[in-house]
Amino acid sequence: MKSTDPLEESYVRELHHRMFDNVWKWAGTYRKHELNIGCDSREIPQRVPQLLGNVQYWLEHKTFPVDESLVRFHHQLVSKIHPFPNGNGRHARMITDVVAVKLGYPDFTLGCRKTSRRGRRCPHQLSRRAPRARRERKRREAPSILCPLIAPPKSADTIRL
Repeated sequence: MKSTDPLEESYVRELHHRMFDNVWKWAGTYRKHELNIGCDSREIPQRVPQLLGNVQYWLEHKTFPVDESLVRFHHQLVSKIHPFPNGNGRHARMITDVVAVKLGYPDFTLGCRKTSRRGRRCPHQLSRRAPRARRERKRREAPSILCPLIAPPKSADTIRL
């Protein structure tokens, strides 16, 4: 990637492109049509950098706890802006995780404690059941950070452009 800062606009588009370039020709380009979610498509080029600047400010000045800042970032990117025609949720989760890791957090907790009030484990905690060695082996074998999140299509017939 040209940029290594996930809070730069070029990184946002490049990450989406790298996640979905094998699926959609338009991956990494902002939507040009209106949806019933997100802002007007003509506002996207201004709203994304504005959100990134806000998140940077929140994190630098500790306006909110880190988890809350990341939840706000994810929510505004997906529902308030919705910059891409498709893949916004997966992209927002990935970029939120990237920001969390850059800040020294092992993963994004989504606000869950180790167990919920009812004594159940939170969904993101369930993946921790695997023995540490097996998780480490999978991490070493994975060719990129995107592999666990993007499963290859089962056949060429399932890809829609």
